[in-house]
Amino acid sequence: MKPFLNIFTFIGIAFLVGAVFAYRYTKNFLDNAETAQGVVTELTFKRSKSGGSYYPTVRFTAKDGTTYTATSTSGSRPPSYEVGEAVQIRYNPANPTDIEMPGFFDTWGLTLVLGGVGLLFAGLSAAVGFGKRKPHSQKVW
Repeated sequence: MKPFLNIFTFIGIAFLVGAVFAYRYTKNFLDNAETAQGVVTELTFKRSKSGGSYYPTVRFTAKDGTTYTATSTSGSRPPSYEVGEAVQIRYNPANPTDIEMPGFFDTWGLTLVLGGVGLLFAGLSAAVGFGKRKPHSQKVW
């Protein structure tokens, strides 16, 4: 049972470390991001093993007056947006095509998923590990 615990512990810790890095990336993005009003110009369907998702492409004008078109890295099925819909996005001023759509899960989804999986594996490892402990011998006086 010990190799099982080691693997689950390792997987849990790896996902938790990933969650910390995702949190730091997101926090840094939010601290430096600018907001802009944009318009969804296209919905791109990308296939995956689970079927696929629609990713919105947004045209917006940055604070410096330059117009950009960028595709979100988060998609959904059915699509969360319609072509022509106005949206307020966040973008990285150092790389304006790095955008984030509004919404809690779009912002914190990766951190939550990695942290949740990490806690699940670490919790299972701890539960199995503590459940297999030998009881202390009791001395009768």
